[in-house]
Amino acid sequence: MEEEIQQGKCHADFLTREVDVLNKLSDSQDEEVKHYIQEDPTPPGTLSFITIRTKILTLSWSEPVNMTEPDISGTNYSITVVTVGVRGYQSSPVTTSVYTKPISVKSLQIGAVTSYSVSLTWSKPDEYQSSYSYRVQTFNSSATMVNNTIVTNESATIMNLTPGETYTFLVYTRAADNITESDPVSNTTCTVPGQVSNITMNNYQSVDVLGASWIKPAGKVDNYTVSLTGAITKTTQTTSTQVNFTGLLPSREYNVTVQTVSGSCSQTSAPVTEATYPTPPGILSFITVTTKNLTLSWSEPVNMAGVNKTYNIRIGISPSTTLSVTSPTTNVTHQSLISGTNYSIAVVTVGVRGYQSSPVTTSVYTKPISVKSLQIGAVTSYSVSLTWSKPDEYQTSYSYRVQTFNSSATMMNNTIVTSESATIMNLTPGETYTFLVYTRAADIITESDPVSNTTCTGEDRDGETGNFLRLELNDDAVR
Repeated sequence: MEEEIQQGKCHADFLTREVDVLNKLSDSQDEEVKHYIQEDPTPPGTLSFITIRTKILTLSWSEPVNMTEPDISGTNYSITVVTVGVRGYQSSPVTTSVYTKPISVKSLQIGAVTSYSVSLTWSKPDEYQSSYSYRVQTFNSSATMVNNTIVTNESATIMNLTPGETYTFLVYTRAADNITESDPVSNTTCTVPGQVSNITMNNYQSVDVLGASWIKPAGKVDNYTVSLTGAITKTTQTTSTQVNFTGLLPSREYNVTVQTVSGSCSQTSAPVTEATYPTPPGILSFITVTTKNLTLSWSEPVNMAGVNKTYNIRIGISPSTTLSVTSPTTNVTHQSLISGTNYSIAVVTVGVRGYQSSPVTTSVYTKPISVKSLQIGAVTSYSVSLTWSKPDEYQTSYSYRVQTFNSSATMMNNTIVTSESATIMNLTPGETYTFLVYTRAADIITESDPVSNTTCTGEDRDGETGNFLRLELNDDAVR
């Protein structure tokens, strides 16, 4: 073989290749090595001149057929180089070894992700060798390496991460020397942001506002997306831990969720429910007021048509004598009241969760009972005296109004007295008069039904007043 090598310097490359092959096959059987050495090399390809000058020519040729031996990735190669001189004499060898780069892993996948860990899996690289290991580097969003892990199988779980942080993972295939590595394969994800805690809802006893507040979770948070659903749907983003929703409808329940957002990752809290307060009833008005009963009505609360609700009505003389009743409609009748008495009334709307509106209040006097036994007393040509008995359920705050009408139904006198008698003066002799007596409550407005009696004054005889007593039967006389 040395004689062939000496035939041309172009065969020096083959000699070096032969040394390489001998080294690589050092673990093979001797017979196989001998067989390999005894094979003749194929000649170079066609010769061609690249340049031809006066003193220089450059010659090239293609690779000999079937003489290419591809290197294997991630493999330790021993290299020996000798100088070949005159007569083919060879120098002592210079040797080294090197690992070729492994091929990169395939299909790096993100597996289970929690707030504090990320699981990775990948496939073995091509030309995988059992001596391989893998290096997994973890970088946060600030490009700081936070983890550097060596594993021997095709998976890794990176622990002790920060919730809501974005991480990039690089996986290298490592050759048996634990130094030579492939190009990295990367993948990026973020850990699950922490979930907010202690969400507190506050309705401020408002008919159209709800507030929510919470405690910031551990880890990285870019912002919060707060969603409100119910009769009205609203969503808002904020970096604070508190938000208010305005413009809501009264006496409705609303659900609120708080989503922690960090990069492309998020985590949503469980919903928390709260309701707005109902609006109060409309203006109160009295349909009827009698001595013992009153009927009260009001209009529908604003923005509460079709909403389930009732009304609580409190009526009383004082806080200690207050009566509460519930009505599903916009009116109510109270019975068994005390005549001539001032009653304070408050009506509230009762909505969802039993929340009550601000009260609408009013007051009213029940009608006093009419006086009893209205009697005509002394009658002259110019005056009539009247007496009567106190009404049932009399109160010291009562007064009386006495009206006097002539035969033409014209009111001639309107007198207020505080005792159970009155003398009507300046009448016309010989005229017939009807007297109406009303019991008046303390408000000097609310009056009983009137009790009446009729009589006529005496005639005037030559300017002298006729003094006489005329007895008349009134409406209360016994028949």
